[in-house]
Amino acid sequence: MSARRPMDCEAGGALVEFALLAPLFLGLLLGALQHGIAGMVSASFDNAVLSAGRHIRTGQPDGTGSAAAFKALVCRSMLDPEPTCLARLHVDVRPLDRFAEAEGVLRKVDPDEDGFTNGGPGAIMLVTATYDWPMFTPFLGDGFSRAGPGAVRMTVRQIFRNEPYR
Repeated sequence: MSARRPMDCEAGGALVEFALLAPLFLGLLLGALQHGIAGMVSASFDNAVLSAGRHIRTGQPDGTGSAAAFKALVCRSMLDPEPTCLARLHVDVRPLDRFAEAEGVLRKVDPDEDGFTNGGPGAIMLVTATYDWPMFTPFLGDGFSRAGPGAVRMTVRQIFRNEPYR
């Protein structure tokens, strides 16, 4: 029986391969999971702003008196707890004179500031809402715009004419 040379020993080879590949696999798996969650939050955000905008469009009194009330209305439909949602959400609601001026106004909207001006019946309204979502795998957040290190910014814009409510 001859002694084995260290270079001939294959014991533990699978463990070394696992140690090399496991972090890569785990990173891709967690990144894909977080990207999917961010997509779900984005869809939830779209629907929440659409629903809150409907309150303005139809003249419903709840959620249409101030930026804080509108933000609370949006956050009631979101997945995040309300205090967290309110801290991450910014809204800008304003009436326009014509639909054609929306593009110029959008360039002036500050995504980090809240603004709210409620229009009346028949008013053309522009609603812009931004929501900053933290990403633990920032290299996979390239499908979204950046809100800073480790976060992406989701933006929803609506333009509509209010119904002729009384």
